[in-house]
Amino acid sequence: MLLKRSIALDPSLAEAHLQLANLYSDQKRYSEAVPEYLEARKLNPDLADVHYRLAQAYVRLEEKDKAQSEFEVYRELRAEHLSDLDKQRAEIRQFVYSEQQANEAKP
Repeated sequence: MLLKRSIALDPSLAEAHLQLANLYSDQKRYSEAVPEYLEARKLNPDLADVHYRLAQAYVRLEEKDKAQSEFEVYRELRAEHLSDLDKQRAEIRQFVYSEQQANEAKP
């Protein structure tokens, strides 16, 4: 399996652990998925998808408290991400407006 080889070559690849965990989850192998999600979370705790998918696995394993905790982290990271996107959009709008004003002021 390519994902396992990728992890063997570089165990610090959070995305590889996440994708392997997703594969296990898709196969309903949640008890195998959880350790991979935990490793991905350890390597990159800011990956919102890790927390969301880990929470889903915990729900399937009937570990409701753990699932709730991961859903909370997911919601916080998602809110931060959306806030960052709003800031970027505002900066782009301001830049475009400034460029338009500068172009209109040129003779």
